[in-house]
Formats: sequence, structure tokens, C-alpha cells
Amino acid sequence: MGAHFVAATKEGKATFVVKGNNVLIEDVECSQVRVRDQNGACIRQEGRDLTLNNVYFHNSEQGVLQAGNTGSLTIRNSRFEALGNRGRAHSVYSNGEMLTIINTKIIGSKDQAHAVKSRSKVTRIIDSIISSGDADDSRLFDISSGGEFEIVGSVLYQGRNTVNSQLIGFGLENIGRQRRQIINVRNSVILAERPNGNILLGIRDNLPNLSVEINNNLIIGSFWDVNRINKEDNFHFESRKSIGLKDDAFPTLGLLQAAHLGLFE
Repeated sequence: MGAHFVAATKEGKATFVVKGNNVLIEDVECSQVRVRDQNGACIRQEGRDLTLNNVYFHNSEQGVLQAGNTGSLTIRNSRFEALGNRGRAHSVYSNGEMLTIINTKIIGSKDQAHAVKSRSKVTRIIDSIISSGDADDSRLFDISSGGEFEIVGSVLYQGRNTVNSQLIGFGLENIGRQRRQIINVRNSVILAERPNGNILLGIRDNLPNLSVEINNNLIIGSFWDVNRINKEDNFHFESRKSIGLKDDAFPTLGLLQAAHLGLFE
């Protein structure tokens, strides 16, 4: 990791206000960002097509905030931790055409923040860990305007202190026009431990032409919408105890392989 920027802000917005196009930012640590509007970010994206690689953003009001009509936001090999403010600033907040998160950890979003709030037309989460930890976060994913949403080969953990029963919210605000509405979750491990119950997918009622595919996942927890979990296509267990996962152990993708080998039957 390279330079660490602490409590640095520009234009009352963020540590870096990125106005250029096709920018790559890498090997940067950023923390303690706070501004008057209470949505201080390590990065405010105002130019098109930004890529972040090997960044560590933590203990700020927001990680990255993308303005509208700015194309793509791609995050690789990075860590976002202890970010959020009053349920209005989030670890990652995208408003462009496409959000792609690859091999990245987003952990412990705080103060009712979402780990990922996306209004992008396409949102893809690949080979990543998205975890509440022990924080008072809200949803792991809030796909506010719907669109194409894909999770592949990732680990999701909704913790005991989360304030929202939904792991994923989809299309709960204004629906984007002329969007394909697709949810695809596959090859992943999902553990939800909210004491009062969990909802895997919170979806807007009567959302037209929605395609939902949940395939080849290990899903652990008590869900109010358990009917969404097709047991022919997924493995479902009621608790970590059911698979012998210790209280202090974090789930891994290896558990999905173990389920295929019949080790939990």
C-alpha cells in the first residue's frame, strides 16, 4: 500500500475529486474523511470510467461516491471498511452505467449504511467478500433502481447487529426506464444471522419482466422468504451449527465444495 491520506478533503466533497476520464487510482489508503454535508468520501467520481485497484478506504463517511452519467466504476483487489453515516452515506455508492467489484472486501459498513448502493444499470460482484461483521449496517446490497445484478463466486455475511432484515434490496426506489431486470446469484456462500429473521431478496411488488436465478449456492440462515431458495439448485441449512461452523468462524467458498461432497448431510 502506498500513501495514506488522513482527513484530507477538496471542494467540501472528498479526498480525491476525480474529474478526468479513464482514470486509474491504485495503492492508496484513505481514512477519516468528513465534510459539512456529512457524505465525505475518499473518492468522488465526476469524470467517466474510473478504476480503483488495491485501495484501502476506511473509517470515513463514505468510500466512493459516483456522480450520474459518468460511465463505469470498477473496483479491484481492494478493501472498504467501517464506512457510512446516518444511512445516507455508504461504502460504495454508484450512479453510472456499470459498477463492477472484483476480488474486494467490503466489511463492517456502519451507522445504517449499505455496503453497496447502486443505481447503475449493471452491477456485478465477482470473487468478493461483502460482510456486516459486527456493525449496525443496513443491506449488503441496495440496487435501488433495478437493472442487471449479478453475484458470482462471493461470500456474503449478514451479521447479528444489522438493522435491516434484507440482504438484498432490488428496485425499491424509482425504477430505471428501459432496463433489463435481472437478478443472478450463483456459486456463492451466504450466511445470515440477524436474530429476528432475514430476507434474502427484498423486491418491489409487481416489478415487470423480472428474471431471478439463484443457483449453486450454499445458503445458511433462517429466511422469511425461504420459498425463493430452490433446494434442487442450492444447499440450504438453518444455522452455522447445522454445518459445524464454529461461532467465531467466517464462512468461505470451501464450504460450498464441502456441501457438494455431501459432508453436511
